Amino acid sequence: MGIERIDLPAELERVRAEFDRQLADALLRRTDLTHAQIEKQFGISNKVIRRVSRQFKIRRRRTGKRRAVATSTGSEEHRDRVDKVAEFSAERPSTPVKQPYL
Repeated sequence: MGIERIDLPAELERVRAEFDRQLADALLRRTDLTHAQIEKQFGISNKVIRRVSRQFKIRRRRTGKRRAVATSTGSEEHRDRVDKVAEFSAERPSTPVKQPYL
């Protein structure tokens, strides 16, 4: 009846990897939650979320206001550039964007 030896560094690495997978799963599946809400739910800091996001290559969808497209204000040269960009995008068919995390 001896004491069972455990490999503590390996056990910590295993537990951390499992936690990282759970957090990554929450980041991918719960896009409605903000990072602050996920921080509270898991009891972690934003630093951990950034580390896991980098590790699993997870990017959050942009939410909130978008920058307005340039209108006809500005110099004549600027308006010409905006028109050329609009013509170029109208000529090229848009290619579908691959959604890797759906």
